[in-house]
Amino acid sequence: MQFDIQEHFSVPGVGIVVSGLIRSGRAFLNQQVQIGPDKNKQFKVVTIKSIHVNRVQVDNAKVGDQACFCLKPSKGSITLDRADFKKGMVLIDMAIKPEPVWEFEANIHVLQHPTQMAIGYQGVLHCGVIRQAIEMQALQTKEVLRSGDQDSVRFRFKYSPEFMKPDQILVIREGRTRIFGFVTAIYGDVKNENKIEKQQIQ
Repeated sequence: MQFDIQEHFSVPGVGIVVSGLIRSGRAFLNQQVQIGPDKNKQFKVVTIKSIHVNRVQVDNAKVGDQACFCLKPSKGSITLDRADFKKGMVLIDMAIKPEPVWEFEANIHVLQHPTQMAIGYQGVLHCGVIRQAIEMQALQTKEVLRSGDQDSVRFRFKYSPEFMKPDQILVIREGRTRIFGFVTAIYGDVKNENKIEKQQIQ
Protein backbone atom coordinates (compact mmCIF):
# COMPACT_ATOMS: atom_id res chain seq x y z
CA MET A 1 0.00 0.00 0.00
CA GLN A 2 1.16 3.52 -0.81
CA PHE A 3 -0.80 6.59 0.25
CA ASP A 4 0.39 10.01 -0.96
CA ILE A 5 -0.19 12.61 1.77
CA GLN A 6 -1.55 15.84 0.29
CA GLU A 7 -2.72 17.61 3.47
CA HIS A 8 -2.39 17.10 7.21
CA PHE A 9 -4.31 18.46 10.19
CA SER A 10 -4.27 18.36 13.97
CA VAL A 11 -7.87 17.92 15.14
CA PRO A 12 -8.56 18.63 18.85
CA GLY A 13 -9.71 15.49 20.62
CA VAL A 14 -8.91 13.35 17.59
CA GLY A 15 -5.22 13.73 16.77
CA ILE A 16 -3.32 13.82 13.50
CA VAL A 17 -5.44 13.48 10.36
CA VAL A 18 -3.97 13.12 6.85
CA SER A 19 -5.75 13.29 3.50
CA GLY A 20 -4.56 12.17 0.10
CA LEU A 21 -4.68 9.54 -2.62
CA ILE A 22 -4.17 5.80 -2.32
CA ARG A 23 -1.59 5.20 -5.05
CA SER A 24 -1.48 1.41 -4.73
CA GLY A 25 -2.86 -1.43 -2.62
CA ARG A 26 -5.57 -1.17 0.04
CA ALA A 27 -5.68 0.38 3.52
CA PHE A 28 -7.53 -1.18 6.47
CA LEU A 29 -8.72 -0.01 9.85
CA ASN A 30 -6.14 -0.65 12.63
CA GLN A 31 -3.46 -1.41 10.03
CA GLN A 32 0.13 -0.58 10.95
CA VAL A 33 1.94 1.47 8.29
CA GLN A 34 5.09 3.55 7.96
CA ILE A 35 4.97 7.33 7.55
CA GLY A 36 7.83 9.42 6.19
CA PRO A 37 10.36 10.57 5.38
CA ASP A 38 9.76 13.37 7.91
CA LYS A 39 11.88 16.46 8.55
CA ASN A 40 14.30 14.23 10.46
CA LYS A 41 14.66 11.97 7.37
CA GLN A 42 12.99 9.08 9.22
CA PHE A 43 10.03 6.74 8.82
CA LYS A 44 7.80 6.09 11.84
CA VAL A 45 5.36 3.25 12.49
CA VAL A 46 1.78 4.44 13.00
CA THR A 47 -1.66 2.85 13.17
CA ILE A 48 -4.70 3.87 11.13
CA LYS A 49 -7.38 4.66 13.75
CA SER A 50 -10.15 5.58 11.32
CA ILE A 51 -10.77 5.91 7.58
CA HIS A 52 -13.11 8.30 5.75
CA VAL A 53 -13.84 8.20 2.01
CA ASN A 54 -16.12 10.93 0.62
CA ARG A 55 -16.77 11.99 4.24
CA VAL A 56 -18.19 8.57 5.06
CA GLN A 57 -16.52 6.41 7.70
CA VAL A 58 -15.42 3.04 6.26
CA ASP A 59 -13.25 0.12 7.38
CA ASN A 60 -11.01 0.05 4.27
CA ALA A 61 -10.05 2.09 1.22
CA LYS A 62 -8.76 0.93 -2.15
CA VAL A 63 -6.37 2.19 -4.83
CA GLY A 64 -7.65 5.39 -6.44
CA ASP A 65 -9.68 6.49 -3.41
CA GLN A 66 -9.28 10.03 -2.06
CA ALA A 67 -9.29 9.28 1.65
CA CYS A 68 -8.66 10.70 5.12
CA PHE A 69 -6.90 8.72 7.85
CA CYS A 70 -6.69 9.43 11.55
CA LEU A 71 -3.28 8.24 12.77
CA LYS A 72 -1.78 7.34 16.12
CA PRO A 73 1.79 6.29 17.02
CA SER A 74 2.20 2.52 17.26
CA LYS A 75 4.75 2.77 20.06
CA GLY A 76 4.50 4.81 23.22
CA SER A 77 7.98 6.27 22.74
CA ILE A 78 7.11 7.69 19.29
CA THR A 79 5.53 11.11 18.97
CA LEU A 80 3.52 12.30 15.98
CA ASP A 81 3.48 16.06 15.56
CA ARG A 82 2.46 18.35 12.70
CA ALA A 83 5.85 20.06 12.99
CA ASP A 84 7.47 16.88 11.65
CA PHE A 85 5.42 16.89 8.45
CA LYS A 86 6.65 18.17 5.08
CA LYS A 87 5.65 17.99 1.44
CA GLY A 88 6.32 14.61 -0.17
CA MET A 89 5.52 12.33 2.77
CA VAL A 90 3.76 9.01 2.21
CA LEU A 91 2.19 6.13 4.11
CA ILE A 92 3.55 2.76 2.99
CA ASP A 93 3.05 -0.89 3.88
CA MET A 94 5.16 -2.46 6.65
CA ALA A 95 6.52 -4.99 4.14
CA ILE A 96 8.40 -2.24 2.30
CA LYS A 97 11.87 -1.31 3.53
CA PRO A 98 12.05 2.37 2.58
CA GLU A 99 15.31 4.21 2.05
CA PRO A 100 15.05 7.99 1.64
CA VAL A 101 16.42 9.03 -1.74
CA TRP A 102 18.95 11.88 -2.04
CA GLU A 103 19.84 11.47 -5.73
CA PHE A 104 18.17 9.96 -8.77
CA GLU A 105 18.65 9.51 -12.50
CA ALA A 106 15.95 10.36 -15.02
CA ASN A 107 15.44 10.31 -18.77
CA ILE A 108 14.28 13.84 -19.52
CA HIS A 109 13.01 15.87 -22.48
CA VAL A 110 13.53 19.64 -22.32
CA LEU A 111 10.25 21.00 -23.64
CA GLN A 112 11.16 24.64 -23.16
CA HIS A 113 14.17 26.59 -21.84
CA PRO A 114 15.13 30.18 -22.78
CA THR A 115 18.91 29.54 -23.02
CA GLN A 116 20.91 26.43 -22.12
CA MET A 117 21.43 24.40 -18.95
CA ALA A 118 24.41 22.46 -17.63
CA ILE A 119 25.69 20.83 -14.44
CA GLY A 120 24.64 23.00 -11.50
CA TYR A 121 21.27 23.98 -12.99
CA GLN A 122 18.49 24.15 -10.40
CA GLY A 123 14.73 23.83 -10.77
CA VAL A 124 11.68 22.65 -8.81
CA LEU A 125 10.75 18.98 -9.12
CA HIS A 126 7.08 17.95 -9.26
CA CYS A 127 6.82 14.17 -8.85
CA GLY A 128 3.70 12.77 -7.21
CA VAL A 129 3.43 14.75 -3.95
CA ILE A 130 7.11 15.76 -4.02
CA ARG A 131 7.76 19.49 -4.42
CA GLN A 132 11.43 20.33 -3.89
CA ALA A 133 14.34 22.13 -5.54
CA ILE A 134 16.85 19.85 -7.25
CA GLU A 135 20.29 20.39 -8.78
CA MET A 136 21.70 18.81 -11.93
CA GLN A 137 24.74 16.66 -11.05
CA ALA A 138 25.70 14.90 -14.31
CA LEU A 139 24.66 14.47 -17.94
CA GLN A 140 25.19 11.20 -19.77
CA THR A 141 25.77 12.22 -23.39
CA LYS A 142 25.70 16.03 -23.62
CA GLU A 143 27.57 18.93 -22.07
CA VAL A 144 24.61 21.31 -22.19
CA LEU A 145 20.87 20.95 -22.77
CA ARG A 146 18.64 23.23 -24.83
CA SER A 147 14.97 23.22 -25.81
CA GLY A 148 14.11 19.95 -27.57
CA ASP A 149 17.09 18.00 -26.17
CA GLN A 150 16.81 14.62 -24.46
CA ASP A 151 19.32 12.93 -22.16
CA SER A 152 19.78 10.82 -19.06
CA VAL A 153 20.54 13.17 -16.16
CA ARG A 154 21.44 12.71 -12.50
CA PHE A 155 19.86 15.09 -9.97
CA ARG A 156 20.23 15.74 -6.24
CA PHE A 157 17.61 17.06 -3.82
CA LYS A 158 18.67 20.38 -2.30
CA TYR A 159 17.20 20.17 1.19
CA SER A 160 16.02 16.71 2.28
CA PRO A 161 15.65 13.16 0.94
CA GLU A 162 12.36 11.89 -0.49
CA PHE A 163 10.53 8.60 -1.02
CA MET A 164 10.77 7.83 -4.72
CA LYS A 165 10.55 4.79 -6.99
CA PRO A 166 11.86 4.04 -10.49
CA ASP A 167 9.43 4.68 -13.36
CA GLN A 168 7.72 7.64 -11.68
CA ILE A 169 6.79 10.49 -14.03
CA LEU A 170 8.26 13.89 -13.22
CA VAL A 171 8.05 17.52 -14.28
CA ILE A 172 10.72 20.16 -13.58
CA ARG A 173 9.72 23.83 -13.64
CA GLU A 174 11.64 27.06 -13.13
CA GLY A 175 10.53 30.34 -14.70
CA ARG A 176 9.63 29.54 -18.31
CA THR A 177 11.48 26.21 -18.20
CA ARG A 178 9.47 23.01 -18.65
CA ILE A 179 11.09 19.57 -18.48
CA PHE A 180 9.26 16.23 -18.68
CA GLY A 181 10.66 12.79 -17.90
CA PHE A 182 10.63 9.66 -15.76
CA VAL A 183 12.84 8.23 -13.02
CA THR A 184 15.19 5.44 -14.09
CA ALA A 185 17.36 4.90 -10.98
CA ILE A 186 17.43 5.97 -7.32
CA TYR A 187 20.30 6.31 -4.85
CA GLY A 188 20.36 6.02 -1.08
CA ASP A 189 23.33 7.27 0.98
CA VAL A 190 25.24 9.54 -1.38
CA LYS A 191 27.57 10.90 1.30
CA ASN A 192 29.58 7.71 0.94
CA GLU A 193 29.71 6.47 -2.66
CA ASN A 194 30.74 2.98 -1.46
CA LYS A 195 27.36 2.61 0.24
CA ILE A 196 25.14 3.68 -2.62
CA GLU A 197 22.33 1.28 -3.32
CA LYS A 198 21.06 1.75 -6.85
CA GLN A 199 17.65 0.52 -7.91
CA GLN A 200 16.85 0.43 -11.60
CA ILE A 201 13.90 -0.45 -13.78
CA GLN A 202 14.06 -4.14 -14.62
